Amino acid sequence: MKIFYRFYRVFFLLLIIGFYGCSAIDVSRYPDGTNFVKDEHLKKYERLPDVRFSIINTAEFPQIEGFLISSGSWFKRANAMLPCVLVRHPRGTILYDSGLGNNVERDFREGMPWGTGFTFPFKMISNARTQLKMSGKFDPESVKFIIMSHLHWDHASGIEDFPNAEIWTTQADYNYAIKKMGFGFSSSLFDNDKIKWRFIYFQDKPYENFDRSLDVFGDGSVVLVPLPGHTPSLIGMFINTKSGKRYFFVNDALLFSDDLKVPAKSWMEKLFVDYDKKQTEATIARIYRLMKQYPDLVIISSHDDATKFTGKLFPKFIE
Repeated sequence: MKIFYRFYRVFFLLLIIGFYGCSAIDVSRYPDGTNFVKDEHLKKYERLPDVRFSIINTAEFPQIEGFLISSGSWFKRANAMLPCVLVRHPRGTILYDSGLGNNVERDFREGMPWGTGFTFPFKMISNARTQLKMSGKFDPESVKFIIMSHLHWDHASGIEDFPNAEIWTTQADYNYAIKKMGFGFSSSLFDNDKIKWRFIYFQDKPYENFDRSLDVFGDGSVVLVPLPGHTPSLIGMFINTKSGKRYFFVNDALLFSDDLKVPAKSWMEKLFVDYDKKQTEATIARIYRLMKQYPDLVIISSHDDATKFTGKLFPKFIE
């Protein structure tokens, strides 16, 4: 009988959490982000440089949808990605995030508090460096720098696999990672004095409905914007191609890009992982307005379901 009551306690707790997680964000509560400033480079997109990208999926983790997607089912499973993005530009090859790396077991052990490992049953595919080398087309040493969306272990584990690359992050996120080591962050990464950290600063230059931005190459092809909430200064990345197609990587601002349809965010992230719930909601509201303004804009989250990109992952490129 005690087991019976315990089961129902857990069941009703999940119902309450599920209700909380499925509650949609009231976009009207966040009036900012309604003014759009068009990049001059996009007026003649055919003149943009030949930039293209490929998603390198380093691992996947199957999990119940309800843990990952705000309106996900508790009776279905999702197969989330753990990727990084290879960006080829005439001025060099870069990565956005590093995926899971050669030291992932160490990073997992250091970054996941004891007893929480069951929430992250990842299945390793292969680290980015190995995939680049095995392709026979890319020298891992050609990666000039890695733009880190943020420094959680599942995004930063591969940093040490690229010892010659600069690691771009913000001072705010770096300081936050050091303060929070042991809960989402691998301490060994920050003890490695060989890592070439470079702190970047957003310019007070509006881009679309974001107040600040950073044009990586100065030509409008790769533009970074701040997406605070999940961490103090999570970095989003626009890729604008000469075909006119545009892509926006929002990473853990949303676990699954499908949550923009609500819009909402996974209860698990909001309760246990996000740095600031209000900032997270304001960021999602901003991304939601961006999606409504540009229906053809492709918005990609770092943990989208792998089946969504079947036949489109590295070594295939999107341009």
